[in-house]
Amino acid sequence: MAAQIFGPYVLLEKLVTSAMAEIFLAIAQRETGVPKLYAVKRMHPNLAEVPDFRKMFRHECAIARNLNHPNLESFVEDGEIDGRMYIVTEYLHGRSLERLLDERESEPLPAPLAIYIARELARALVSLHQASEGGAPLNIIKRDLSPNDIFLTSDGRVKMMGLGVAKSAAQLEQTQPGTIKGKFSYMSPEQARMEPLDQRSDVYSLGLVLREMLSGRPAFLGATDMETFQLNARAELPRLHALPDPAQAKLDWVLDNALAVARDLRYPNAQTMADELDEVLKATPLAGAEELARVLNEVFGRELAEEKSRAQNYLANN
Repeated sequence: MAAQIFGPYVLLEKLVTSAMAEIFLAIAQRETGVPKLYAVKRMHPNLAEVPDFRKMFRHECAIARNLNHPNLESFVEDGEIDGRMYIVTEYLHGRSLERLLDERESEPLPAPLAIYIARELARALVSLHQASEGGAPLNIIKRDLSPNDIFLTSDGRVKMMGLGVAKSAAQLEQTQPGTIKGKFSYMSPEQARMEPLDQRSDVYSLGLVLREMLSGRPAFLGATDMETFQLNARAELPRLHALPDPAQAKLDWVLDNALAVARDLRYPNAQTMADELDEVLKATPLAGAEELARVLNEVFGRELAEEKSRAQNYLANN
């Protein structure tokens, strides 16, 4: 695409198109200091006057403004130009966990790497759940944690994305009865049953993501959405064997506590899960950012190199 001027930004290329918005790689027009690349998410013009979509977009911006954590994408600003609502975040170079798992064709990730990614995501959930505005807790629930919402950067960082479906406590009270938002394969049993949610629902979803990384396939995946829904509501899962003992026993403990069907038997919060994932990591071969970067380069090396070269050219020529 030809570069477009959008307010203070130059939109360089389209990265993603979703049902509600387009995301562009961009650079600021009059930025002082070292130039940076940004991701500009701009609402589709045909939705600009639709109240429900404007409310959803405004809600996503409001959540992003109150978050600041290395495992969450960094918020820059939001606004509206010529009737088009937008939000600007840091540009991230890498691939989603969903893409990585797809490319590996059901081959599990190395267990220590999967545990490292899950630990980083648990830390992101802690920040999300503890977010506040003006000193008042927002009590945000992610509700939709899945591999598509997890971004792995080329230098080995883990970022939780996709806050458009997250809800604060006040907004959860306004959700229509009988309405399910999220992906059936990653819902907690209580979410599948359309019951009230708290942060333990996100702990369960993270347990499902960890289990998928360890097994190479979703824990619940039926032939139809309804079949997946029914499998998830029953939540019957066999044991996985991914590590030698005693590390396996520690991992079993984490999965049992994250994936308990009764939420009162689950971890009470993401911090407890993060702490216990730390303990599992201590009993396994070292895995971290360097190993994640190596795996990404092994799978996506050529694509990532081409994207990096293109990004460097944009910075050099603007």
